[in-house]
Amino acid sequence: MQEGSAQLPAKTPKRSARRTVVWACVGIAFLAGAGWAYRWRARTTYVTDRLEIAHHALHHGNAADAEAPLKEALAANPRSFPAHQMLASMYESMDEQDKAHAQLRAAVKVLPRNAEAHYALATFCIADKRYPEAIAEFKGVLSLDPRNRMARHLLARCHMWDGQPEKAVQVFKDILADDPRDQAAESGLATAKAKLGAAKFRAGAPASR
Repeated sequence: MQEGSAQLPAKTPKRSARRTVVWACVGIAFLAGAGWAYRWRARTTYVTDRLEIAHHALHHGNAADAEAPLKEALAANPRSFPAHQMLASMYESMDEQDKAHAQLRAAVKVLPRNAEAHYALATFCIADKRYPEAIAEFKGVLSLDPRNRMARHLLARCHMWDGQPEKAVQVFKDILADDPRDQAAESGLATAKAKLGAAKFRAGAPASR
């Protein structure tokens, strides 16, 4: 017993030191977490402020004054979809379509899993008659949100506008398989079939002289 008792004091300092190290690590982790939370809140507040300033400028028709705060918001948070979207809208209002297109593509690049970003780029491409790109982006939307009704309808329409009525027919049939009462899909299917029939007729008709 005396030998065992004599060994205890030698172990106690080691245990105390180990406990001190553990608690120091816990304290450091806590402070690091608190610091990260503070920085996150500060960044979120800053981005929100920049967006509000830009929105105010756009609302009053001062598109050029919105560019700087929107770029500042994106510098703080490159994944802010509202900032990308507002900047693209600003470029559109200034008739700078290439810049608007590039901004929406940048949004998709940093937010590949964001269906809203794909949808925004797709609808822009429709207005700009970039139908192949719009088709690709609507497919991106549907890969993330398979039941997005508007994306399905616009995908079918893009196929028609891009001269692919047979693909439009299939998309409309798929929509009607899920919802036989979708009147817009019925109308679209009839239009797509008519275009497909006309295309086949032209392909089989003798060349005009």
